[in-house]
Amino acid sequence: MSEPGPTIVIPVLNEVENIADLLDDCAAQSLVPAEVLVVDAGSRDGTFELLQERARRWPRLRVLSVPGATPGRGRNEAIARTSAPAVATLDAGSRVGSGWLAELAAALGDGSGRVCVGVAEADAHTPFERAAGWLTLTAFKPSDRAGPLGRPVTPAGRNGYCFSVEAWRLAGGYPPGLPWGEDKLFVKCLRQLGFELMPVPAAVVRWRPRRNLLQLHRPSRSRRR
Repeated sequence: MSEPGPTIVIPVLNEVENIADLLDDCAAQSLVPAEVLVVDAGSRDGTFELLQERARRWPRLRVLSVPGATPGRGRNEAIARTSAPAVATLDAGSRVGSGWLAELAAALGDGSGRVCVGVAEADAHTPFERAAGWLTLTAFKPSDRAGPLGRPVTPAGRNGYCFSVEAWRLAGGYPPGLPWGEDKLFVKCLRQLGFELMPVPAAVVRWRPRRNLLQLHRPSRSRRR
């Protein structure tokens, strides 16, 4: 039996409509994660109860309750508790294929001097969602036009990093007090420490864009975590 892969870390708040699908994706990984650590920041929509029920049926899933946690604090709480040497990050509302974790782990290697990031793609179902996806992933975040796939790619960011726990320690963890943007500061710190940021085009994270103008204007749930 092969060694398990990195621990998957997911911060959540009121994600009962999305988290089950993502947990199914995590359970279907070709490289079995060491564990899946989900940090609930005080959900009131049934998310925590759903997570507890899933954890009773899937031993690799561990659920932590940290009321009021920001995404950065949630990730820190989870990473501090894992026994795996490396972690991969995801956000609720995203979907990944069965090879996502294996691709990241292969690119990371022993984790020395490297942090890997997958590629984001909009999982758009309507013309509005396609436009919202383009605005978010292309207009506001210019793609790497020299990507190894020979087509524009957009790094998945907080929703798809893979790095060693030692790298996390050296960086001092994620900034715990920010409602958003903690991933950029975390990776900036790693790069200042000499870590290489390596895109992994085959590690695709599919993300559902906002479905209408009201949702597009409303602050994201991840920012309220």
